[in-house]
Amino acid sequence: MSEWKLDGEVGRDGRLMLELPENIPAGPVHVTIKSVDDDETAIPIRDELRRLLAEAGMLDTDFSTIEENARISARELAALSERLRGDPPGHVLVDQDRGPR
Repeated sequence: MSEWKLDGEVGRDGRLMLELPENIPAGPVHVTIKSVDDDETAIPIRDELRRLLAEAGMLDTDFSTIEENARISARELAALSERLRGDPPGHVLVDQDRGPR
């Protein structure tokens, strides 16, 4: 018994489309269907895109965490927090706009 591994595609109509090599003899066969996961087809594409981005100098390989990059003192953190406080919460603004109840 000989075995061949072939790639094919199942169409929306449920028909299997594939090209058989000429050396497969005519006669009965057993067919096993194994679906291709998205990950199996995505990996070569991902690797190719990574290569192209690296060649263009656009691939970011710095995967350090914020803690590794941004060490600030407690004073700097407090000053930054104060600057980012923003407006009062919405319910306070509504109360201010409507006046006393």
